[in-house]
Amino acid sequence: MTWTNHTKRAALFFFLSIVALSVVRLVFFGTYRPETLTWADAIPGLVTGLRVDLKWLAIALLPAWVLLIAGIRFPALRRAAAVAGVAGYAVTALLDVVNFGYYGFYATPVNAVVFGLFQDDTKAIVATLLEDWPVFEYLAAVLLLVALPPVLAGRLLRNSAEPSTEKLTRVVLTAVAGTLLLAVAVRGSLGTFPLRQQDFSVSPHPFVNATVPNGPAALYTAYKEFRMLAAVRPDGDPLEGLAKLGFPTRESAHEALRVASETDRIEGEAEASYPTDKHQFTPPRRAGIF
Repeated sequence: MTWTNHTKRAALFFFLSIVALSVVRLVFFGTYRPETLTWADAIPGLVTGLRVDLKWLAIALLPAWVLLIAGIRFPALRRAAAVAGVAGYAVTALLDVVNFGYYGFYATPVNAVVFGLFQDDTKAIVATLLEDWPVFEYLAAVLLLVALPPVLAGRLLRNSAEPSTEKLTRVVLTAVAGTLLLAVAVRGSLGTFPLRQQDFSVSPHPFVNATVPNGPAALYTAYKEFRMLAAVRPDGDPLEGLAKLGFPTRESAHEALRVASETDRIEGEAEASYPTDKHQFTPPRRAGIF
């Protein structure tokens, strides 16, 4: 198989993987949505969720793309690229299914609580999961999600015609275009800023916002929360916690608090000088789980 045909199959695999992950999000909304929400309410979450899926799947497939690029010169790496691609997608699909089940139990996407599995009685927690959760059904869902995109991609392009020779110019243009598209997908945005966590608040309905992060995004946010909690844990070294938060000494933390307090006092005085109705002019807080 030529490198161009490998690239075509990789592109189709990427597309089918995104479709599969979007189906997971649709099932998520349909399974857990409150009766007060309609499918029209899901549109903002589905649109932003698609960007999230593109971002994290592109990150997971970066090693496969690097191997495929190297496969231009070393054909033996092309098969390794296919294996790495399926493995990266499999991890993404697995985390999506875990996030689905986690929401069913905790009514929230994966959060820092998940790391308690490694801090408490791990064996007891695993035993509880095997007893109370339909683990085998989840595993079957993961196997189905992982198997469909590569199998369909192989079947659909199995009989495609292969050129006898490949033009170097075409190969280079394909490699450059694929790299640029993958970079845009990893960034998650064509605007000034990349896709960020604050972009997940797309609706006044908290549940719609909960549908935006996929498994990898939710786990990444949970890890950041866990690190922050660990930095300020009461049983740790206070100086170590302050250092992790960006304050090398107690004095620097006190100074930051003093400046913040002084700023609040000045802003309070300025606000008090205007005879306005505070409740009337305070904008409503945007609802969301993040």
